[in-house]
Amino acid sequence: MWAMLIHYRGEDYQGPRDAKSIVDYLLSTQPSNVRFVKADSSKAKSKKSSGIDDFLATKNATLPKALLFTDKATTTPLYKALSVEFGDDRMLLGEVKKSEKEVLNMFDIQTFPTLLVISPEAGLVEYDGKLKYDALYAFLDSHSLPKQNRKTEHPKEGPKEGPKAAPPKGKYFFAWTSYIKFIRAVLVQEIESVGVLNHHRATINVIALVTEDEKAETMEILNSLNQRHGALFRFGWMAENKASSIIDKLDLVRDFPTLFIIHPGKKLYRPYIGAWDKSSISKWLEHISTGKIQTWPYQGELSVSDKQWRDEL
Repeated sequence: MWAMLIHYRGEDYQGPRDAKSIVDYLLSTQPSNVRFVKADSSKAKSKKSSGIDDFLATKNATLPKALLFTDKATTTPLYKALSVEFGDDRMLLGEVKKSEKEVLNMFDIQTFPTLLVISPEAGLVEYDGKLKYDALYAFLDSHSLPKQNRKTEHPKEGPKEGPKAAPPKGKYFFAWTSYIKFIRAVLVQEIESVGVLNHHRATINVIALVTEDEKAETMEILNSLNQRHGALFRFGWMAENKASSIIDKLDLVRDFPTLFIIHPGKKLYRPYIGAWDKSSISKWLEHISTGKIQTWPYQGELSVSDKQWRDEL
């Protein structure tokens, strides 16, 4: 009898025969496809863990993802069961611990547990129902890929047909660049506070510092760059009167407009030096992404203020 209870593992249960011990053992050996998602991919040491970017990139844009933000030390049996039910071919289920502050900031998570679905069709959807299996299954099922028919059918021989036309692009057809931009709500955003900047601590930010007179031209350039490079970079702009402390800390030039990249989470940056046009900046960003141009480290925290600066006579 006991062997039958754990037959799926192909082993006999050798522990105590009381109900609690048996249940504890079964829960400890429960199958799970849950991925443990971290801000820093270098901390993903096992096959069951991954960085947030790698998690979102799994199977490109075709596979919907679910993220459970939790303050629990262990994964719940309910979430494990759902991960097995949907497998890795219908929806990928991930879990983010409360300690992963950078990922929490990316999605503006304030309470636990919070369950989000990220899909090419619906975008970012938060679950607000009861934490029951049926309700959770129905929610995830409505955003997952359809079940695959694994039965192999052998159709009868018939007249040969000419080459079939390519199937139309379905609702789950999205280029990866469009998908990741959509997930991160990639718009050219004003960096008006430290909170806005820190909201993207796990991302490489491309920030332009501008005066009011140069804003329109700069926005045109940034919007164009965002269309091309938005999958890798987060684009933003900052009024020069709010950037005084950042200019001083990173030793940036006070010749506007100016541009720099920064990764707040890794405390890396690099100022752009070159012609102020889309082609030149785009080529520079390509060199950044391939590592041809290296970033520089900085220490401490950045601040955004309204302090005006002026040249000394």
